[in-house]
Amino acid sequence: SPVAACAAAAAGEDATDDLCGVTSNQKKQEVYSPTGDLSFLPAAVRGSPHHADGRLLVIKVLGTFLGDAAEASRRLVERVRRALAPLAGREGVCGLHDTRRCNLALQIQMTLNRFCANASLHY
Repeated sequence: SPVAACAAAAAGEDATDDLCGVTSNQKKQEVYSPTGDLSFLPAAVRGSPHHADGRLLVIKVLGTFLGDAAEASRRLVERVRRALAPLAGREGVCGLHDTRRCNLALQIQMTLNRFCANASLHY
């Protein structure tokens, strides 16, 4: 149950603080459930129905958005656009062009796209 899961997380948080001196960053904690009762959560927890932003439509797990398909798609498209933005325009990689002294523009574009831009979208 969500209540038991939150209790276990709180107990683990206390144990790591007491035994190891490791304090959890509660600002990064989120709770997601598409239909579960989350009314017991305090307003400080993202995903709580009492939080200023309300319930979460999606949650990011290992670089992937899980939850509402439309919201997950919107966030993924936003992420890809942000990652590929440096490639666009005359100032970006796509703006490179060959000169008489150097005719490697296409090879540079392909290499940067393959090994830099493409790799940034993987976890």
